[in-house]
Amino acid sequence: MAWEKETEDHRQIWERFTRLVTWGTGSVLLIVALMAIFLL
Repeated sequence: MAWEKETEDHRQIWERFTRLVTWGTGSVLLIVALMAIFLL
């Protein structure tokens, strides 16, 4: 059925989005930690 393909596409997009958010959060925390180390 058509909705199965749509659900699969949605799941793949959601996985990419959550991976991007995870990497973004990790990189921000790393940058903040490095700033704390070097600036304080």
